[in-house]
Amino acid sequence: MLGALATLTITVRRFPWVAPCIAVTPDDEWLEPCIGLVSELGDRLAVVHARGRAPRVPASAIVEAVRRRPPPRAAAMADYVACRLAHPELLAPLSRQFEQALEGVPATTSASIATYSRLFARYGRFSARHWRALARLDRTLASRAPDRRDVLSRWLVRDRTAVRYTRRLLDLSWSAATRRIGWEWVLERALRIGGYVAPAP
Repeated sequence: MLGALATLTITVRRFPWVAPCIAVTPDDEWLEPCIGLVSELGDRLAVVHARGRAPRVPASAIVEAVRRRPPPRAAAMADYVACRLAHPELLAPLSRQFEQALEGVPATTSASIATYSRLFARYGRFSARHWRALARLDRTLASRAPDRRDVLSRWLVRDRTAVRYTRRLLDLSWSAATRRIGWEWVLERALRIGGYVAPAP
């Protein structure tokens, strides 16, 4: 189990957009509380409870485990972007934008709109409004419950702004976006479409 966690951590460093998942056998269940202590995996890690020592885990169990993860926190999303771009100074301003989008905490208590605009313009084309829209899309697409996903999907189809941002930031239709799982891919795709990181070969 510890060896698998180490391998998974290395994999996530190399491919940060994957949704990390690990199978826990009955022999390893006592280690499960320690999994969250692996800082690079944190609350991103999906856990599948498997049977036997060398279980074959069906893809459906992995998908369900990823969908069961808690919705992404503002801090986790900001950390993903700041680490991916190798600009730790973006962590705090992105956290504030994401907190405003997801929790209603005004970002302007820390800096003015103009200050945020100048800051984000130094790194690329996404404005504070784009980052907030991306946070809302990411949280919505990562919705765990299928019935809630359907409700949100119907709501967003009626909301032209959300559909437009899905197309603009992810270059996908809403229908195509909702067929994917996880939340990491949303940020990664937006960074690639936005020109912040090179597209996949």
